Amino acid sequence: MGFSLATFSVFFGICALVKGSHDLLTRYEAETGINPIYTLFRANMSNNYTVPIYRINDYYTTTLCLDKNRNVTVTNIGYSNHEGSDNISVSYDNYSEIGYFQSEEDYSIEQTWSVLRNSSQLGSKMELRQGPHDLKIMLVGQHDDHGIELDFIELTVDDMDGSFDAVSFWCGSQFPPPKGT
Repeated sequence: MGFSLATFSVFFGICALVKGSHDLLTRYEAETGINPIYTLFRANMSNNYTVPIYRINDYYTTTLCLDKNRNVTVTNIGYSNHEGSDNISVSYDNYSEIGYFQSEEDYSIEQTWSVLRNSSQLGSKMELRQGPHDLKIMLVGQHDDHGIELDFIELTVDDMDGSFDAVSFWCGSQFPPPKGT
């Protein structure tokens, strides 16, 4: 299930901000292009929606379309979690693991789904070749039955010549329906 972002660039959570002399920080809202029945309203999250990744091996994939070879770093993944910590794997093209993070556990309040948490940087800068690349975020271990809810993805992308275009870079997303639906 692909999704073209060409007509939704301003309205659906894509942005690029200058980070360094030749690096841009670009952010993608996880719910962009996802059937709304698979998103959840969370008032304190950016754009007010998240995408649930609740069971082991459930995943979210977004496609990056590189106009040329570029260095890319996974700078942050915004998420929420309820109760026990979970292990999340992040990879390119189903084989090149970037890294993983463990979600923060929090048993303090009932509404922890509405608390934004951040993964911090995962792995190091990687050179990706021109063309499409799938960025996959998968739940690989959990300490409870709740998993996480994905809010956004932030990447740093080199832009030596000023040609970076965030709309064509984030060229689609997929979220297989949760098991049992």
